[in-house]
Amino acid sequence: MEAGSSDSAGLVTEISEVIDSTLVCRQHSSKAGCCKVDEVDLLRGALHRRNELLGAILKAYHRDVLVIKESLYRAGRHGFAVDDPNISCGEGKHEENSLSSVPSVDLRETLRLFSPHECDLRVSPCYHCGGTVEIIHRESSRLAECKHIIREMKARDEELRLEMVDVKVRAQLDRERVVEEAKNHTEHRQSLLEEIVDLGRRVSDRDDLFAEVERLTLEKNRLRQELKRHEPVLQEHICLKVEVQKAKDECNILSAELKSQADEYVRLRKQHEALIVDMKRSGQEIGRLEQALAATRKDYEAEGKKCDQLAHDLAKSKTRASEIEACLQKAQFAYDEMAYDFDEERDSLKENIECLESTCSDLKSNIARLESESINHACEAAELRKRISSTLEGARRRGSISFVPQNTEAAFDKTDDLFREVHTLRQKCAGQSNLLLSCIRSLYENCLFQERKLLLDNGGSLHKNAQTLHHQFEVNGAAKSVLDHLDSADESDAIDWVSILSSDTDQRHILGNLENRIRIG
Repeated sequence: MEAGSSDSAGLVTEISEVIDSTLVCRQHSSKAGCCKVDEVDLLRGALHRRNELLGAILKAYHRDVLVIKESLYRAGRHGFAVDDPNISCGEGKHEENSLSSVPSVDLRETLRLFSPHECDLRVSPCYHCGGTVEIIHRESSRLAECKHIIREMKARDEELRLEMVDVKVRAQLDRERVVEEAKNHTEHRQSLLEEIVDLGRRVSDRDDLFAEVERLTLEKNRLRQELKRHEPVLQEHICLKVEVQKAKDECNILSAELKSQADEYVRLRKQHEALIVDMKRSGQEIGRLEQALAATRKDYEAEGKKCDQLAHDLAKSKTRASEIEACLQKAQFAYDEMAYDFDEERDSLKENIECLESTCSDLKSNIARLESESINHACEAAELRKRISSTLEGARRRGSISFVPQNTEAAFDKTDDLFREVHTLRQKCAGQSNLLLSCIRSLYENCLFQERKLLLDNGGSLHKNAQTLHHQFEVNGAAKSVLDHLDSADESDAIDWVSILSSDTDQRHILGNLENRIRIG
């Protein structure tokens, strides 16, 4: 009985340890989770089940250990030997208690209720060693959610990349259009300056001056119409700015989501540490792009300085043309409007350049894709090297080349030499085919001439058989079609006998005639 009580105590201790480890595991999992209310409910359920288990253990311990212990004490006080297997209590009540106090508690099946979160307990009982308990961890639902979020973020990243490429193309087109418009405005301004100088020279002729003023007025109206025509370009710039702002907002949302999942992505980040070198290369590429952008800014500043110089020259021309102040005021007003529009366009260009600078930071998101593509390209290059080496080895075995090149440059040089040899052989084959065609043509013409001569010499005998003569005329007509084709075809064309000669009889006649003439010599 004492052995049974010790076994029960050991079982209770093991169950308590399992429950404590379960609670510790769930406490750790509750710290890593985001939904605190669900974890508290889980802990409350586990605590309730633990209390029920402890209550069952206490009842079984009281029935199986304490009652049998008291019965043994009573039996010992009445003089019964404890070690006697045929012990009898002498009273029916003691007998009932002894029989009902046989150890009956078996809590192995209830251990599965206390499995850790997203895990299964596998209990293997054994009466010799005490049994084993295995914990099987299933795939976490949170891990599945993270995988789903990663796939969605990759899809969003791809969409954003396509949108940014489209915006970049549009910005490039707008930049070219604005540069062209600025060039046109510069030309118009230069023409206006030349006209102003011309007006200064023609001060004495007032009628011509009025006519020139009217022409300038018309030119100003035309420029206003052109500016109205260019308003859609500005509207398009505004639309592009709104689209870029939307893209930036979506990027901010995605970055916030990534920040919330930062703790769970630590393991994934460790796996990507080997790709930092390629990221640095991409950073260098971005630096080169930034240098190109700085060069573009310098060019833009140089154009601004030229514009300032032109404005200074215009101010000097104003001082020289003081006698025609009224006419020049109108021209100056038109120029001021153009300068104001040009400044607005320059400001819009600055905003676009700033937007492009902000897009440079988004290029870092494409580094992972570029890394995977570079790995794929490396694999393809290795496979291509293997195929080239196998091809060169096969050419060496066939005797096309004497040795296999050991490096890439030698292999390409050898391939180039082989291509040149093939090209030379093709040219030789073409020359041989042309020569053979000319020989066949001359031989066939001689055959036809001899055939016509024989037909003329033997015309009387052939007249006796009209059917044979008619057949010979038909064959000569087919031969004439072949001769016409030979005359009209190029020297490099191949003769399609089947398409020219429709019947098998004509073909046999032509080929037999050629064979006979060749034998005759």
